[in-house]
Amino acid sequence: MSIKELNCIYAFGYGLFIYSPSTFNEWMQEKKCRAKKMLSYLDKHKDMFFEMIAKGIALPIYQIPAYRYPILITTEESINIPAEWEEVFHYEDWFITIGTDDKLCFSSFEFFEEHRDLIAKSQCVFMGEVFDINDNPHSFYHSDEIQMPKGNYRFDIYGLKRKYPYPKTDIENGNRNYAYLFAFRKVDNDSNENLERCDNDTHIFSIEEYLKEVHNKVE
Repeated sequence: MSIKELNCIYAFGYGLFIYSPSTFNEWMQEKKCRAKKMLSYLDKHKDMFFEMIAKGIALPIYQIPAYRYPILITTEESINIPAEWEEVFHYEDWFITIGTDDKLCFSSFEFFEEHRDLIAKSQCVFMGEVFDINDNPHSFYHSDEIQMPKGNYRFDIYGLKRKYPYPKTDIENGNRNYAYLFAFRKVDNDSNENLERCDNDTHIFSIEEYLKEVHNKVE
């Protein structure tokens, strides 16, 4: 099975958004929305937030710890979890529309809030820096992208944990012990159950919390 691995995304803001920039930008123009702080705006306009999800414009994976998550992508039907990972959960049949830029982005909530200007330009690869207790800089990604043909897609989300975790004392890797695998398949229609799938009252998106709540395991 062919799996593409994007750069690890640091989930600052305690969540990740999945979206096609062109689809999102067209929707924003349709709504005549000029908000620069998108999360703040959507928090005040729940109707738009739910419409955004229902139409497969931008989908949130939220209430997750601010770790660095490897993002794995496949478009093949047969799913084999990579050898260094094991499955924690599997959520099926999400829906998203990829627009004319043939691009899918994975961004932290913080990027989505602070960089509407970049999204408007379809620019979704963005890096930042954090400093450790010794003031040494460490680069990380807020956002990354992958080329995918325009169209409607169904996809499954797998929450993964590393079989042999890095110790928390490992400054570079200690918060890269969980990952998300996205398995995409192109479809001909736009029917979906996104509002049910994205409901964090019924779905636990935090891999760490899922282990504790469902598997009764403490990492």
